Amino acid sequence: DGARGAALLNALLLEEGISSSIQQLDYLPADGSKGGLILLSHVVAWEETQGRRLLNFVQSGGTLAFDATCGRKTPDAKPHRPWPGSIARELGLEASGLESNPEGYEVSILGTSVGKWLLTRMTPGFAPDAGWRPWEELRFIDDSSPCVWERSYGKGRVVFINGLLGPSLVHEPKSYPIARYLLHRLGAKLADE
Repeated sequence: DGARGAALLNALLLEEGISSSIQQLDYLPADGSKGGLILLSHVVAWEETQGRRLLNFVQSGGTLAFDATCGRKTPDAKPHRPWPGSIARELGLEASGLESNPEGYEVSILGTSVGKWLLTRMTPGFAPDAGWRPWEELRFIDDSSPCVWERSYGKGRVVFINGLLGPSLVHEPKSYPIARYLLHRLGAKLADE
């Protein structure tokens, strides 16, 4: 799911006119001073040094977007506490668990159903002083809670996507409109930088 989902996201980014490639975490840029986007989907495990590298990228001006299953574990499968690993406290976002629904999660834009994400979402906790703001228009239909949250960090910004982005593209055709909307909005903000 991870590799195929990444490939589908890469193709959609290219369709949006956003230059992109698939890289290992160790080869991602640490300098975001020229802007740019790192999009992580279903990257379940990373080392503490890789998490710090992501934060450096954002702090210097880049955009980091990641989904609900990112950073839960170390590469040897030990759970990160708090999670997402090595970035949670710094960003003021800590997961208290994953919520699962075998039927998936229906998503709406401005109240109109636009598709579905697979299986799981995070139960997030946001530090009150961290500055997280929801994307108001994109919400889960079942409880009207926001699907995407954003905050500034240093000179850059962080976008948390509370669903399975890449794996949903692989297994749920109804997820394409949501992904296209997300990537279009991320791309529009990159163009403004």
